[in-house]
Parts: sequence; structure tokens; C-alpha cells
Amino acid sequence: MTHCAIAAFTNSNPSTAGVAIGALLGAAMLVTMVVAGLVATTKPFDIAKRPFLRDMTFFLAVAFWLFYQIYHGEINLTTSVGFLCLYVVYIAVVAIGRCINQRRRARLQILEKIINEDGGAISVSSTNKVTERTPLIPPPSVETVPPSNTNNNNADLDGDWTEGRVQPMRLDEEKRNSDVASDQALEGVENIISGLNSSSDIDFTEHSFLYILACGLNPIDNKKWKSSRFIFKLLMILQAPWKVVCKALIPIVQLNKPQRGWNRPLTSLSLLLAPPFCVFATKGGHVTLGTTFPLWALLLIFGFVLSVLVFFTSDNFKPPVYQWVFSYVGFIVAIVVTYTIANEIVNLVQTFGFFFNLSNVIMGLTFLTWGNSIPDIVADVTLARRGYPRISWSASFGGPLFNLLIGVGFPCTITIVKNNGAPILVDYNVVEAVGFGGLFMSLCFTFITIPLLGFRLRPKFGYVLIVLYLLWLIVAVLAGVNMF
Repeated sequence: MTHCAIAAFTNSNPSTAGVAIGALLGAAMLVTMVVAGLVATTKPFDIAKRPFLRDMTFFLAVAFWLFYQIYHGEINLTTSVGFLCLYVVYIAVVAIGRCINQRRRARLQILEKIINEDGGAISVSSTNKVTERTPLIPPPSVETVPPSNTNNNNADLDGDWTEGRVQPMRLDEEKRNSDVASDQALEGVENIISGLNSSSDIDFTEHSFLYILACGLNPIDNKKWKSSRFIFKLLMILQAPWKVVCKALIPIVQLNKPQRGWNRPLTSLSLLLAPPFCVFATKGGHVTLGTTFPLWALLLIFGFVLSVLVFFTSDNFKPPVYQWVFSYVGFIVAIVVTYTIANEIVNLVQTFGFFFNLSNVIMGLTFLTWGNSIPDIVADVTLARRGYPRISWSASFGGPLFNLLIGVGFPCTITIVKNNGAPILVDYNVVEAVGFGGLFMSLCFTFITIPLLGFRLRPKFGYVLIVLYLLWLIVAVLAGVNMF
């Protein structure tokens, strides 16, 4: 969601600011009500008091500050920088609170040990306990025992958002057979894929430069292809062109692969293509140095030099000592790719809004929000069902808070500085009033109700949140089509 807000605020079309505001408000409503509601329906659990009160206080303050600025029709430099500083303050409060809580917990453990020794009791070793330091994905050799209760009592109720791990569901080890029709339909593709191994499985001494490059660009994993059903094979084929483009543009360092996934031809190709792509993706293709020499040509030469240097200072058998640099290069290029996709999404949303005669705000509240929040729904609900509802609950509020602070602060600061300090003008209308009203209603309802419930969430509370979101969505859509 943050990348879409950045793309909308930094867009050359000033009307896209409404898309960003609508998307941020819609995401905040969807995540704090639907995602949090689905997490609450998984099972009853207790939430941590101090982090809940901290996050809700920051969230209400940020929402009111943003509403104040939108109501007055502009976002100035003080507000955008203030949002960034407030996020730094929030991180500092979280870190300091964490340190204080850890020290308090350590003192309690020492005191408990002294009491047990004085009373003649045998101190129980904590090495087998499941604590907040237990990894979400334990090593294969470690057998994790589920907690004996579902209330997460082994975690401090006024401590951090942590809990014991419930043993994850085991995947069915038996492979499901594909039907004859699907095998025949994909037989030709399978023959091509079987001829290309992943780059980590290549014997470099027996294959040519082009074969190694083709293996690195291969978008379909041979093992996954053989074990997948027809529908997933079809999905792999549809994703293949995009994966090839990403592999060609983004240098990759894979720590879990042999030789960290080193592929000399592919890395050289990525270093050649990435610089000019970044120029065009950030709308700098028209920039010239002096009067005639284009910037993209300079970066193309720069990329060519880097590509040649890497190719002739390394070999196919082992990665060079400077391979770690490519992880940072790949991260930067990946951000540019994400920014490009976000720009196109915003343009599509505006196009559909114009076609259906809907405002930018309502398009951001609905379609853009739903599309960007699907990963949050899947990740948080899955994490809650695997025994981490408190972590999922905290993510339901920490994620939207990050989106509001960074999604407004960062792009608005860039845009205002580029425009010589001119504030970003925002049109305050009835749809945005409904959006802010729903957000305040959601936060206040949660802030008041949960302490009354004794900081214990039950499925009924989750269902109430989901119903409230649906009612708010109906009102927002009616406001968007000028029904009132």
C-alpha cells in the first residue's frame, strides 16, 4: 500500500492525491476491521495491554493529524516531515519499551530463582520452554511442543506482542496425480523445462555461456513443475514472462542456494540493463547532459562497463568476493520496479474511475485497497491459525500505522521539496469525511471495547468488526456515487 501512495503523491497529475488518501484510509479500515476481525475469529486469546494502548494512542493521534490537514485542504512540509519524525518517535518508544520490559522480566526470573532455591524447590529449566524468542520456523532438528493452553499465558500480558508457538499443520506428503488431459496439454512445455536446470544445479564445465544464461532466466522450477497440478502449471506459464523480466533486471543473491545462486552471465546482463531501466522507470528518459547527450545513454555505458568488469573479473565456478554488493543493487532495482508497477496501478485505477464516473477517493477506498490488502489478509490469518494470533493482531494495527506515516510523509516531502515548498492541495469532500469518520469509529470502538472485555478477544468481537466494516463500505460507496 505504501508504494501505491508514493506513486500517487509523486504523480505529475495532482488529482491522484485523492487516490492516495482513499487508498490509505481504505487500507486502514480494511486491515483494522476485517483482518483484525478474522484474526479474532480464529480462537479466544489475550492481547498484551501496554503495546495495545501504545499503538492505539499513536494511531488515533496520526489519524486526527491527517484529518486536520485534509480538512484544511493541504499538506505542507511541516506535516510531511512531522509524520516521518513521528514514526521515528514511535520506533524509539517501541524499542525503549522493549528494553524496559526485558530488564523487568530478567529481574523477575532472578527473583523467582532465588525464591525457589530458598524454599528448597527444584528450579525448572527454561531451556525447553516456548518463549518469545522461539523462532516462527524452528530448525528441522527441533521438535516444537504445543503450549498446554490457548490463552498464551506463557507470555507477559503487558509485555510485547508475543506468544508460544502452536505446532504447525503438516503438509500432506503424498503428491496428487495430474489427469491425462493436463499432461497432454502441457507436454511440450514440460519438455522445454526439463531441459533447463536451475542455475544452482548446473555443471558449468559442460555447458556453454548461452545455456548457463538460459538456465538463470528459466522462470519455472523443474521440481515444482513436476509436482504441480494442471491449474498451477497454467499459473506458472502465465507468470513466466514477468519472471523472466525480473530475473534479467534484478541482480539476485540467494543465500540458501549453492554458491549463493551465482550465475555470471545473468548477473552481467542485469548490470547492463538495470541502469537505463531505472532512468526510464523514474521518468528521466528525456533528461540530457548539456544540450544533446541523454542521461540514459550515459547510464547504458556505465552499465556496460560494470557488466564487462564483472564478467572478466569472475568465473562460472564460484562467486566473487564482492558478490554481496549485488544484493544492495538488486534491492534498489526492485524498489524501482515496484514503483513502476505502483504507477501503472494508479493509472489503471484512475482510468476505471473515469470510465465508471467514480471519484479517485472511492476508487482508492475500494479496488486499490482490496488489491493491496490481499497479502495482509492471507499472511495475518495464516499466522493466527498457526498459533500466533497476538502477532497477527499487532500487525493489523502496526501495518496501517506505518502506511499512514510513511505513505504520507515520504512522498509528500519529496513532492513539496521538488515544488519549492508549495503544499500539496487536497480536495476535502464527503467521501473523505465518510472515510475518516469510519476510521475514527473503528479505532474508538476497539479502544473502548477491548479493555471492557478484559483484553481478551473472542470470535464474537471479530464478527462485529467485520459487520461494521461492511456497513461502513455501503455508506462510502453511496457517498461516492453522490447518493447524499
